[in-house]
Amino acid sequence: MKIVMSYPRYADGIDDWYQSIAAAAPSGIMVVALPAGPRERLITFPELDRKWKKRDAELLRHYEAIRNACRDADIFFSYGAGIHPEFLPYLPTFNCYFFCDDPEDSPWQSAKIATSFDAAFYANIASRFQYESWGCKLHSWFPIFTAPEDVPTAAEHKKVLECERSEPVAFVGGLDDYSSYRRMRLEKYSKEFPEGVFRGRGWHSGRIDDEDLTPLYLRTRIGFNIHRTTGPINRRMFQLPAHGVMQICDNKTGLGQIFELGKEAVGFDTIDEAIELSKYYLEHDKEREAVARAGYERFWKDYHATAVWTRLRDQLLEWGVKPGERKSGVKQKLPSRNVSYFFGAAMKTLQDEAQRLVRSAKAAKREYLRKNPWWKIYERVFTSEAVYLPEYSECGGGGSLSETESTNRSPADGTERMAGGTPALYKEASCTPQEGALRWAMTQLIGGATEIGIFDPCSKELERYASVDAKRRIVRIADPDNFSELGLDLLLCVPDLTDSNAMATHLRSFSKMAPAAAFGFPINTNVTDELNLRPPDLNADAVFWMLKAIYKEVFVFEMPEPVVPWLEPAKFGGDSKSLVASTKSPHFN
Repeated sequence: MKIVMSYPRYADGIDDWYQSIAAAAPSGIMVVALPAGPRERLITFPELDRKWKKRDAELLRHYEAIRNACRDADIFFSYGAGIHPEFLPYLPTFNCYFFCDDPEDSPWQSAKIATSFDAAFYANIASRFQYESWGCKLHSWFPIFTAPEDVPTAAEHKKVLECERSEPVAFVGGLDDYSSYRRMRLEKYSKEFPEGVFRGRGWHSGRIDDEDLTPLYLRTRIGFNIHRTTGPINRRMFQLPAHGVMQICDNKTGLGQIFELGKEAVGFDTIDEAIELSKYYLEHDKEREAVARAGYERFWKDYHATAVWTRLRDQLLEWGVKPGERKSGVKQKLPSRNVSYFFGAAMKTLQDEAQRLVRSAKAAKREYLRKNPWWKIYERVFTSEAVYLPEYSECGGGGSLSETESTNRSPADGTERMAGGTPALYKEASCTPQEGALRWAMTQLIGGATEIGIFDPCSKELERYASVDAKRRIVRIADPDNFSELGLDLLLCVPDLTDSNAMATHLRSFSKMAPAAAFGFPINTNVTDELNLRPPDLNADAVFWMLKAIYKEVFVFEMPEPVVPWLEPAKFGGDSKSLVASTKSPHFN
């Protein structure tokens, strides 16, 4: 199988790095690595689109080299940004897209491009729901490459596993220019371990040179890993175990699908949990060493560069891709300089200015009407738009609901068990991307619970994510009104939203099952982007007060993006979003 891989040339020396990855392909796979464009910073798709439309000579020169390499290739693999979708019809290959920066960069990268390829791969395992919602037919998680020079060789295993480790904790990554949420967590963690090593942009100790990274990791016992939002998705996730470092990483649900939790890596969802776990493993060296060794072995089994190329080949063959097949009707000659683009750009400038003037006039009308509220609906002076109506914030409301982090961990062990049958009140349903993302997000509130009950129309999906930790016992609840099993720590529930009266009754039954619960309230979009499936009055305010009547502690979160399993504190009077509520201490127990 011959693979042509393109890559963005965003840094000096990046060519050698990608050539090293290409050279690591196993026997039977030939990889040709070519830059997707000239040396420049990473550009967004709108910037790339402008270059393509004006037929940028430097861009077309690189595209021509890629097209020539693909003449006798089987697969074209776009690693990262740089390939315009309108270039793909010039290639006879099976075309694959791979992106590493979801969900933060999705709006101006993957969301614009992914569906134009024959198959899509994503480095963020939590981004599956995004690619499903965009309509990608063939898609799969794919690990980020580590070049052979990024990690010790397999022959150095004795040195890696038996070296003296004097640094208790290390984190190499930026502190500034990131989300305030990530920075807040990093600062809290670093204050708990003043003897630890924290290097990178924004840290007091500054950046670390590439040649000093391996020596640091080889003397580190615990490697801390954290992300801005969902994940895990960084190269650090693989470099740490490759150096024999025990990894403690956030995004526990995703991490548990990449490494075996508690055996090959340790996951957390709250920063307090991360601090507690770090202190525990620093005091229990044998357990730490066992996790570090298992993580090291897993890296060399599945995640070094050669294994990753094998993974790509196997996935393509599983999808039915046949090496040697060529697409018919391929365009033969790349477009030349686009003179009409410049005339079009000039015309667009004039149109934009005209639209700006129209917007200014409309803004003046709205301001006039805002200052003169005595205008009535039937006294329309401006026939082109409706008269002013006050913003919601001017009608009262505002404020935000509270956020909490559970820090209690239970040492109880046990094996995962599914109890009961298919819920009597639901037929097992298939999940939409929005519903799947909601269930993934709910698992962030599990904390240290190990005895977990699930009541959900898509119970298999929620069970899959909740059971990534082998210490958890999962009990599927068929009928909340006739459920007698005791000893649950937590209930995960997606209640029936079609009957408000039945939902209120069931909520009281749920409160008797466990001292804490996490409820999911989905809001879906159909192909016309119209909101549905949730009663119109069931917003964050209503969810909070409905549950407050049953539980002493209620915290409501929202998902800013419906297909990204990320939670933020919900806001009163906010837009309709999928909601997740965490509750504790029922009134009726």
